[in-house]
Amino acid sequence: IQFEWLRNYPNFQGHSAAIDSSGNIYSVGDSSSYLIVLKHNPNGNLLWTKKLNHRKTNSRLLAATDRNNELYVSFENIAHDYVLVKIDSSGQLKWENILNYGGWDEPYGIAVDKAGYIYLTGETFNGITKCLTVKYTPQGDTLWARINPEYVMGGNYVSLDDSGNVYVAGGYIAAGGSYYFGTLKYDNNGNLKWFSKYSYQNTISRGICVKPDNKGNCYVSGYIRLYDGNFISGLIKYDYKGDSVWGRIF
Repeated sequence: IQFEWLRNYPNFQGHSAAIDSSGNIYSVGDSSSYLIVLKHNPNGNLLWTKKLNHRKTNSRLLAATDRNNELYVSFENIAHDYVLVKIDSSGQLKWENILNYGGWDEPYGIAVDKAGYIYLTGETFNGITKCLTVKYTPQGDTLWARINPEYVMGGNYVSLDDSGNVYVAGGYIAAGGSYYFGTLKYDNNGNLKWFSKYSYQNTISRGICVKPDNKGNCYVSGYIRLYDGNFISGLIKYDYKGDSVWGRIF
């Protein structure tokens, strides 16, 4: 493999990255006890380093950019809250939103739409795991937050279509302990349109990624753990009503 460039920072452990429309690269990780953001230009030159005033945890670090080349970073803090931070292109903190939904809350997926609204999905745990999906305004206000009490599920990935619908994929646990691909679709106002689940021969299954097309369908991929301990991949197509069109196992 021939690298165009390589940058190594011995005291920095990267967890996530995002690229803006100008080709700048944002790396999010931790150094010592705190969270750090690095920005490089397309040639690999370090433009700035930003230290976030949050101690590192074992949660995921999420990163996404908007059309104005501003950066959003999300993670779980030490109080087990959703944290969402907005940083402008020069490395200045614009705002921070800390959301406590009453449980052990951890974000797993992030998306930003064309108007600059930000979406997080993950889970809230207070004895039972629930999928927690949140929409924020570009100014950092919480616009809506949704859980579905009837579904024991953790959200793993969130994506958006051109009509503003919100798709969430994750792991759904049915009564008796069966594990499914779980998929939720919300409209732009946070109203649940449908929920669908899929399991392969009652094995342990979990949705990892969901992507919609421009016709109202969506595609969910994930993993399936067989009874012998081996893992295979699954891919499901749903129509606009949440009905399964086909499923493929690899």
